[in-house]
Amino acid sequence: MSGKASEERQLEIERLSQKLDHMEQELLEKYCDVGKFVLEKVEKENREIDQLVDQVIEVKKELARMKGEIRCPYCYQYNEPESIYCSKCGKKLGKKVEGCYD
Repeated sequence: MSGKASEERQLEIERLSQKLDHMEQELLEKYCDVGKFVLEKVEKENREIDQLVDQVIEVKKELARMKGEIRCPYCYQYNEPESIYCSKCGKKLGKKVEGCYD
């Protein structure tokens, strides 16, 4: 191979290497952007889910209070007002204390 052809080949190799580096960097940036987007979306959804779970818990507590249910002090299962033993863990329930539902 002549010196000029070898030099042109080397320049083409460098050009393609730089192009490849640029494309790989661009690809990495796009992956990072997607990752950031997904992370932000997941964090937002988790906050909304946490708020909804808190609301569900409060409504369940209110419903249990309205029904006069007794909460087991061992497993926290709500039981019918006349229950003597917990329907979930089987432990003996204490007497219902007025205003003590959670």
